[in-house]
Amino acid sequence: MFGAGVRAGMYPINDKDAYWYICFNAQEGAPRPVDAADCVAEALAAVDGWSWGIQQAVNNTDPDSISRAAIRDRWTRGSFGQGCITLVGDAAHPMTPNLGQGGCTALEDAVILARQLAPLLSANSNGNNTRKGAVDTAAV
Repeated sequence: MFGAGVRAGMYPINDKDAYWYICFNAQEGAPRPVDAADCVAEALAAVDGWSWGIQQAVNNTDPDSISRAAIRDRWTRGSFGQGCITLVGDAAHPMTPNLGQGGCTALEDAVILARQLAPLLSANSNGNNTRKGAVDTAAV
């Protein structure tokens, strides 16, 4: 959901819980809420008049469980890795939640792929197959 300087979203976790976020543009050094009730008021003000259930999600959330942080997108150029080490996620390029969901899904996919490839790569221990052969087998 997008508005003027505001982005919000909700993702189901299970049948009764949802993850929600509200991002809004703020001036550098703007005063921050001092308590949980102020965080709720700030969130509701950002999406005042919106539908899609975002206001209900805020109102149905325990105020003490709401997390508020100053975040920003940081676009970088160049490599995120060197040798066998690669930075991923916020370590490489922090971004607001509306942009980060695709990256998160890609990481989840990578974990599943690694779990599927691991048995094939461990079969390489007999010395008869190369890693390339194991990966080619997985691709077939």
